[in-house]
Amino acid sequence: MEKNDVKNKVVDLLRSRRNISLEAILEEFEKEDRGKVTETLESDLKKILVFDEKTGYRFRHRFGPRPKPVHPGKPRFSEMKVIAPAAYPDIYTNPDTSNLVPLDQDAIGDCVGCSGANFSKLMRFRILKIPTPAFTMQRDVVNTDGITVDILPDDTVSAAGVYCMARAREIPPPANTDDGAQISNAADAITQVGLVPEWMWPTGKTSDQEFYFAPPAAYATLESQQVGLYKFGGSWSVLDGVSGDPTTQIQAAVTTYGGCWMAMPVFDNYGDASPSGDFPDPTSSSTIVGYHAICIVGWTRATGNRRWQFVNSWYGNTPLINTISDTGYMQPYFKAGDIQLISVMPGSAVAFIARTQPNPLPGPGPAPVQKPTITGVSPNSGTTSGGTTVIITGTGFAGVTAVQFGSTPAGIYSDISSTSVSAVTPLSQAGTVNVSIVAPTGTAVDVNGYLYTTPEPTPNIGFWEALIADIVAFFESIFGKKAGRKPVSS
Repeated sequence: MEKNDVKNKVVDLLRSRRNISLEAILEEFEKEDRGKVTETLESDLKKILVFDEKTGYRFRHRFGPRPKPVHPGKPRFSEMKVIAPAAYPDIYTNPDTSNLVPLDQDAIGDCVGCSGANFSKLMRFRILKIPTPAFTMQRDVVNTDGITVDILPDDTVSAAGVYCMARAREIPPPANTDDGAQISNAADAITQVGLVPEWMWPTGKTSDQEFYFAPPAAYATLESQQVGLYKFGGSWSVLDGVSGDPTTQIQAAVTTYGGCWMAMPVFDNYGDASPSGDFPDPTSSSTIVGYHAICIVGWTRATGNRRWQFVNSWYGNTPLINTISDTGYMQPYFKAGDIQLISVMPGSAVAFIARTQPNPLPGPGPAPVQKPTITGVSPNSGTTSGGTTVIITGTGFAGVTAVQFGSTPAGIYSDISSTSVSAVTPLSQAGTVNVSIVAPTGTAVDVNGYLYTTPEPTPNIGFWEALIADIVAFFESIFGKKAGRKPVSS
């Protein structure tokens, strides 16, 4: 087998499985070709692969499928009345790219979401005429067109794939196998249901079921009734090229609407784009390893051959802005159908905020309820005859409705505060009883918190002693205590 054929077969194996071991790859080849397989993995494909001893080989980035043809009924860019300047400059970069946050999808297949986030952001900046500041909210701001808008904060993480791709997968309903989202489906999602700001996007998970990002903590303190919704006001269009050349349409889309959404093929030599960000042209032996979604933001023509600038989501390996050549990349693969370009319709590229969507994340809940607790009972014992004044201390006593010793309510309870209650013990049998405090927020129980004791018996005085005591008391009541004095001897 020729070496290039070996490489193509290895690429097909890697595309068909998320991870594949070296042994599984070698099993697919005859013995005489296995040396070429090892050489291919260690040389030609080394820059675009990641190897793990447990799971084997995988592509450094995940790729999607070839872009599906757009329905003939979908508006074409050539039908749009976009006023183009007499001549576009040789160099142009959308200045709003400085407001974009670098996104790094790593091995997560969310390029459609990341590029869609950048595309919608650039469109929003261009149409709202006011960049969205981070983590601030402004209500009823009048922009340069005299339109009143609300400015909502952006998040600083790549929440894009989680929300945008989820919406794209629902339009149309996903098949049994998920090969990734199409930018056309994602554009449908934004058109039909809108794209909420990134700070509202629900938390997503990676393939390892670990959190990919979390919404800002400050979000929970914002109003929870109604929130904003960004949406294409009408439809979107596909760039169909002029005589097979999309150049003027891309330039019109970028300068008029801020960007151009693009699905492009990625070749086995894309590893050479790191760290410069300049993707090399494919060669005759190059193999397409998959498809990637990006957002075109400008172009340069310093060396005669125009290079298209695009915002990538591989920030860990390339800069924020990358480039591909026009003659070696854009032109041939656009004509072959491997490149798809999407823009918006004039008059429908309205990024507006409609307060019609409920907040998808829980807002601040009610203050936690403090249930009563008992920390002390003093004194903690008394006689079975009751009548002992007891101070019960603790927390959460405000609004106490009852105090009980065992199952018997206290005769009197008063001096109630949030931390203490004064109560008078009722009659009870001897023994320990629970002390209970009943409040609007709950009931607190001090198990065996009070001890009832039997009173000591009165001493048993003899009959005569008692009689004499009564007689003495009688005379003292009549004559006073003198009656009991001994006579004075003469």
